[in-house]
Amino acid sequence: MASVVPRKNKAGKITSYQVKWRDGGSKTGDWQTERFDDEPSATVFKEAVAEAGQNWPPGWEKGRGYIDPATADELRYRFDRWAVESVKNRTAGERYKKRRIRSMEMYLFPTFGNCDIRSTDHFSKATIGAWINKMMKTKVKRGPVVPERDRSRVVPRGPGAPAAPATKCPH
Repeated sequence: MASVVPRKNKAGKITSYQVKWRDGGSKTGDWQTERFDDEPSATVFKEAVAEAGQNWPPGWEKGRGYIDPATADELRYRFDRWAVESVKNRTAGERYKKRRIRSMEMYLFPTFGNCDIRSTDHFSKATIGAWINKMMKTKVKRGPVVPERDRSRVVPRGPGAPAAPATKCPH
């Protein structure tokens, strides 16, 4: 049987409400949960779970709510969904897929995630060019930052480079 559980922060203040139930209502069913910001919404959802036989209500998408089937069909043309599906359908290994999806989440989705892949307004030479120029100005720093005055002491790494001198860790 579904129940509404208030979720509290460390200070004891109620921050959200969670509806919890066992899949199918059985003792051995997996726990299912959905979070709500207010108690009335959680109660309405709890009743919908009960009407669906202790299962997810038809048309409900976890974390998003009821999705209109016509709208759901349109969502497949959003760039973020299309790109993730494209990577998942590749015959590459799981590690490769996870890395590609993570890169898209960092660099592509903030700009193009909600774009319609069928739109020439969203994907034109001008919009892609503007994004590329923005990315080229973005500086991504990896590893320790070496001040300009100390760059002469930086030892090159890589194939054919001399071995790094043994140094004591400063910590």
